[in-house]
Amino acid sequence: MNFQLEPITQKLLVEDLKSGEPTRQRNAAQLLQTLGSRVAALLIDIVKGEQDYRARQIAAILLQKQGPYAVERVKRLLVLEISAEERMRIMNIIDILTPDVKDELVFAMGDEDPKVRKAAYGLVERMNDGEIIEWLFEFARSQQPVLAAGAIKCLGKLGPPEVEKALIELLNSSKDETVLVACCRALGQIAQPTCIEALSKILETKTFLFFHKANSDPVRAAAAFALTQIPHPKATHHLAQLVNDRDPRIRQVAQNSAQSIPSN
Repeated sequence: MNFQLEPITQKLLVEDLKSGEPTRQRNAAQLLQTLGSRVAALLIDIVKGEQDYRARQIAAILLQKQGPYAVERVKRLLVLEISAEERMRIMNIIDILTPDVKDELVFAMGDEDPKVRKAAYGLVERMNDGEIIEWLFEFARSQQPVLAAGAIKCLGKLGPPEVEKALIELLNSSKDETVLVACCRALGQIAQPTCIEALSKILETKTFLFFHKANSDPVRAAAAFALTQIPHPKATHHLAQLVNDRDPRIRQVAQNSAQSIPSN
């Protein structure tokens, strides 16, 4: 049977879902639930088109109750030609519908749009799945700096086992500024004493022979700030040696560190 709500009715229901008033939201959700699969198209439009997160969340819950077919319809949208804004909105709520989104997620993590990538990595953090974390380690070694930097940032937030070792190896081997800055920030977020030596080496300004160049100022500044996040005397000591550094950002954190060292 063909069924379609009048446009004015659809608008009122969406406004109720967005209202922030529990009674209105509950009544609208109950009505939509009684209509079942007949309003699947409306719910999908809300999931991909509404800016209001709460409205999208309620629509996703109602779609999930409609079963696998409705869920697959939403998942399919993530790999079709819809706008980046729509992909981002779906990615923000897709785990309400199903945990089975790994295939879609791997594409979204490398999406050309930064908003979609951000939503994808937010989903990775919410899922905290072992297989996906393995992907992050692999992506962190990618030759695509944007993909690598996103994976590194996510690894810094999740802090899985062996992450410090992997990031330090990248810090020592990569030549890309974007990747190096991401590694420094992630190590600062992890904030373990085992990261101090690698970050301190980044701050060195001397060059050795012809194959080792000093790091750029943005990379060195990221390393200095990362050291400020590690509550350990060695980190403070290394920073205190840089009170006359060429970079004003590094001089500032170095001076703060030097002031925190107790005088004998």
